[in-house]
Amino acid sequence: LGPGENALLIIESEEKDVLEGIHDFLMMIAKSEARKQGDPSRVTSAEYRGVTGWRFAPNEAHTIIGNRLIMANNPELLKTALDLRAEPSRANLSASPEYQSAQDAAGTPAVARLYANMEVLRALPQFTAALEENRNPMGMLLFAPLLESLADANWMTMGLNLQGDKITLDLVMDGASND
Repeated sequence: LGPGENALLIIESEEKDVLEGIHDFLMMIAKSEARKQGDPSRVTSAEYRGVTGWRFAPNEAHTIIGNRLIMANNPELLKTALDLRAEPSRANLSASPEYQSAQDAAGTPAVARLYANMEVLRALPQFTAALEENRNPMGMLLFAPLLESLADANWMTMGLNLQGDKITLDLVMDGASND
């Protein structure tokens, strides 16, 4: 999530062929729905920097690179992501000290991982309002340490882990401990 309501999602699959198969199936459905609604040109594809991208809806653009599905809520954001990929010397998330710290702190590999730059989230009025609202005293009592940590952290990472028949969600933030 970023400024200007930008959203980018990267999903990494263990099986490239499975990812491509799911994409082909979804494209078939999207084309069928577009034809039914009288707008067959809604599903499009284009090439940018040697990578084919698709649009199934007005506020969606995506591509598959190897075993990664990269989705954005607008084509310009997807192009920016592809620019960063093509020009690795440009500033990027993986080179960010905050991101590297979060990756190190998260430790074990997860089935799914979310990283958030809290400075970017705090710039969103809705996020700040949610942190500052004081509607439910019991909720505030129970979640005060978490809310305080979210307000003070520079970054946050969550990892979804599968261990046998157990599912765990690990949340790690930088900042002072309020034990």
